[in-house]
Amino acid sequence: MGDKVAAVFTNKTLKIWQSDLTRSSTYNSNNEITSMIQLNDSNLFISECNKTSQHNHFRLFDSTQLTSSPIQYKINSCVTALKSFMFNRVEFIAVGNGNQVQLLNKISSTQLMIYRNLSYHNDSITCFDYNSNSSLLASGSADFSIGIWNMASYKTKYTTTNHTDQVNIIILLSNGSMLATGSRDTTIKIWNKTNLNLIATLDAQITTNAIVSLGNGMFASGGSIKPDGNLLIF
Repeated sequence: MGDKVAAVFTNKTLKIWQSDLTRSSTYNSNNEITSMIQLNDSNLFISECNKTSQHNHFRLFDSTQLTSSPIQYKINSCVTALKSFMFNRVEFIAVGNGNQVQLLNKISSTQLMIYRNLSYHNDSITCFDYNSNSSLLASGSADFSIGIWNMASYKTKYTTTNHTDQVNIIILLSNGSMLATGSRDTTIKIWNKTNLNLIATLDAQITTNAIVSLGNGMFASGGSIKPDGNLLIF
């Protein structure tokens, strides 16, 4: 989105600030905004869910024109994870539809189409990451499990359960051979992404909500419930 800044608030609003941070536009939803991703330099993609009816809708925002359009696609669960990526020059959006990963093909600016349904978790999808070099899509779930899907072979590569609580974040590290997961069980686990063998377990002492790859195999994590701060660097 260039130099623009976007944020979602718990009062069901989306706010986009212009680059000078003195002007902004606000979208007020009737439903809870559960997820947001950036599709390209000018577009935001959000999911809105009616918690009563469990109907989820999507909306596309053009931050240049400050306009929005409803997406012609609806699912019957509240989406809590989204990930956009390119594969074979086609734009995809991974959606956590309950315990099912839905791969959606973006066929127009306001229309999505189901490309494939992936079922290898037993509870709600909580997080995604994608690595373009290996064509791997990684996902985590509230059932404590993680899984890897190979876009090139159309097969689930590996799944495993080693955490003892919900997986909040999953990231394929920049060195290409490992992935990291953070969980509500206050641990961070490092895995070999080739076979999902566990390499190390780090005691974060906090519920980990975010992990960012810093390059050269290093990463930073952020979480909650830590009295002396909430950023750890490994």
